[in-house]
Amino acid sequence: MHRPLPDFYSDLPKGRLRLSRLLWILAVLSSLAVVIAPAAVLLANTTVASRHSFIGTLRPLASPVAVTVPEGAFLKEILVERNEVVYAGQTVALLDAEVMTSQVAALDARLLHNDRLRACLLNHRSSEVDNDLSESLPAQQIQAVEDADRQCVEDADVTATMVLEFEKSRSLLKSDQKLLEGLIQSLLTSLDPQADAQSNDFRQVLSLQFARNRLFEREQMMVSEHERNMSEHRRDRRHRLATISRELQADQQMRQRLLALIDDPRLLSPDKGQVVRLRRLPLMSAALSDTEILEIRPSDSQGYLAEFFIPPTHLGYVKTGQDVEVQMLGLEDRITSLTGEIRHIQTQAPDNVKAIIELNAQSVAALDDPANGIALRGASTAAKILINYVENNSLERVNSEVIAALEHLGFVDLAHTIKAQGSALRLAIHSSETDVTYVAQDLD
Repeated sequence: MHRPLPDFYSDLPKGRLRLSRLLWILAVLSSLAVVIAPAAVLLANTTVASRHSFIGTLRPLASPVAVTVPEGAFLKEILVERNEVVYAGQTVALLDAEVMTSQVAALDARLLHNDRLRACLLNHRSSEVDNDLSESLPAQQIQAVEDADRQCVEDADVTATMVLEFEKSRSLLKSDQKLLEGLIQSLLTSLDPQADAQSNDFRQVLSLQFARNRLFEREQMMVSEHERNMSEHRRDRRHRLATISRELQADQQMRQRLLALIDDPRLLSPDKGQVVRLRRLPLMSAALSDTEILEIRPSDSQGYLAEFFIPPTHLGYVKTGQDVEVQMLGLEDRITSLTGEIRHIQTQAPDNVKAIIELNAQSVAALDDPANGIALRGASTAAKILINYVENNSLERVNSEVIAALEHLGFVDLAHTIKAQGSALRLAIHSSETDVTYVAQDLD
């Protein structure tokens, strides 16, 4: 059953109603043509830029080897300069044997002090200085022994004082308890068994018993507090012993290291190469840790590699054998440009693809030139990688242009489908005033 038309439509002639609808349809199609025509032109003119840049890193094939001043050693002099070529086993720096000998003497005194103090603390008693000590030890070590004995006596005095004060206080409490107990017994002896509980004598006995009980409680509290104090004191002693033991071990290791350096106070080059980095430490000061003073680039590890990650949208264009240009970011004023070739492409995951670039001989020579003042190490140098894509009509380029055009026009799902299938497609757009048709032709 048809629904009757409203009076507004029923009053219009049929021919006029068809013409209005036709005009409305033509207006919509014209608007669509205006919107889609520029997109069609954009798609038809879509091209891939011929030059692309990527951010990567530049590093030497082998990192420089370091020469370090050992911990506790004193640097006296550096014998080489930056960019100087050295050979394996060459002396590149000297240590101060005289200062290190004085350091060993100080270590000997500290070792004697800590060893004597530890033995005293373990025995829980004070030690006495040997009578012939002045004849067998240097003055510095005699002073160390006397300091250890003094500290041991102080520790023993603290323990003795704590025990003495506790025993004294407890003795006073015991005397008061004994006195109260005697008074209680005296009153109980003289108390009439038939006496009323409210009598004065009976109340006095109760008061004395209460005071006696309070003294017992006070004694128990005093004993607990003394045991707690002694436990803390013993814990502090154990902690002190552990610290002394660690210091003894560290000082013994340092002493052995310094004795070896005193016998041969030279720092040698580990390999033949060029000094690429130099760090001057304050002279006559001990190194707090193993401290690097210079780096040597081995002569048999010349060469550099650049690498960068390839975005998924560029996988079809970056290939092995392509010539590239490498620019070091922040160092353009020293070396404007380096050139090389993509040697290898590593694929660890679909979205993790890395290109490895090997620089040519001319670029390697430019980096090795001491005049530029560049010393690369590790993979810490940021670089810009420039690649010129080869213009061709390969299937990969056609497919990439199609996908990019579809995504630009809003057909994201279709673009993802084409990308997932891996087919090379050509997209043709036929447009007119009334019709827009997208045709994807498989070229495989």
